[in-house]
This record gives sequence, C-alpha cells and structure tokens, in this order.
Amino acid sequence: MEPDDLSPLSEITILPDGRVYAFGATRPVLEVLESLRGPEGNSDERLQRLMQTLRDQDLTREDRSK
Repeated sequence: MEPDDLSPLSEITILPDGRVYAFGATRPVLEVLESLRGPEGNSDERLQRLMQTLRDQDLTREDRSK
C-alpha cells in the first residue's frame, strides 16, 4: 500500500472581514491569491515574497537543466 500524496492539497479560509489564510498553498492557489487585490489595489507583501521565491526556484531549475 502506497501512502496518499497530499502535497497538492490546500486549505483556504476566508474570514468575514476579508482576510484569507491558505495552508499547504500550492502554486496554483498562490497564483489565484496573487491576482486578488485589496481595496487600494495592493496585494499582500508576504504573498509577493512567496511568489518571488517560487520564481527564483524556477530560474534555478532552468539553470541546472542547461
């Protein structure tokens, strides 16, 4: 019996005041959250850092494959 692969699972909680929490966030979930903007058109700084980390990892993978 092989263990279940739970890595692509995410739990998203949206509070009544509009705050959003994502646990086990996958790339697609982060991309959707990045597309959302606050009332002033700003996205969360923490989310931007997470997305930059993912982009940096993509670049590192591309460099290794050359």
